[in-house]
Amino acid sequence: GSRPQADTEGRPLPALLGYRVYRRIAREGGGRAAGPFVRLNAEPAKGEFYHDEDTGTDGEYEYRVAAMLEERVESAPSEAVRLRIEDTFAPDVPANLVTFNAKDHVFLTWEAVPDRDLDHYVVYRRSGRDEEMQVLAAGVKENFYRDRQAAKGQQYAYAVAAVDRKGNASEPCRPVRHKFE
Repeated sequence: GSRPQADTEGRPLPALLGYRVYRRIAREGGGRAAGPFVRLNAEPAKGEFYHDEDTGTDGEYEYRVAAMLEERVESAPSEAVRLRIEDTFAPDVPANLVTFNAKDHVFLTWEAVPDRDLDHYVVYRRSGRDEEMQVLAAGVKENFYRDRQAAKGQQYAYAVAAVDRKGNASEPCRPVRHKFE
């Protein structure tokens, strides 16, 4: 329902400062017992919604909400709402892949993917025009790579994908062509 406009005596209620949102992970994959509720938002949420962006751990989450009546006065918390969260979302596709010729290798760099649960990148390469992309390096932890296997005078295409801790992988970025000279 919506918020009452008056108290039980019919007096108008003061405007709310907003809402505080509390969460606890009720049960993780390993079955650990629930801990205490922890406040998620430093500033009171103004609307009647809140986006929890930190749900990288699979498990059962419980949420409670309290109305902020004044700076240090909040209502009793709402009943807890429980939901199951399972991360099946891939990280963002790496952007802005750039390649450079170095003395003895091709240097690749791209924008770091900002996902909290990012684990590593996979670098792909193909040499012939019709050849499929091959995994050149898996488990790359930084947002750069040195291809020391590149042969001088050869034309290559490179692409990069991002992988999170659960193994969800993004699509590779659009291939970038490079001639190693």
